[in-house]
Amino acid sequence: MPKENDIRVIIIAPNTNPVIKIIKNTLQAFQEIVGGYIETYPFFKTGLLIVCNEDGKLISLAPNFKIGNEFIVGTILICGSDPN
Repeated sequence: MPKENDIRVIIIAPNTNPVIKIIKNTLQAFQEIVGGYIETYPFFKTGLLIVCNEDGKLISLAPNFKIGNEFIVGTILICGSDPN
């Protein structure tokens, strides 16, 4: 059962199936999953965010998937965004 400061996310590592996990809703937890500083991208107009490693391309992380002309690399997580 999620606690007050927990969040349900989808984690997708390159070449693996997505996994749903409950994690702490903290910067540190997000950074541990993506392996460094985070960068976020809105997931179209769904209210979801893609969270990835900010330096993923610079440190040659494995490609994960492509959106338009942009490759997203490394392990990512998808979560809801809070408009506030």
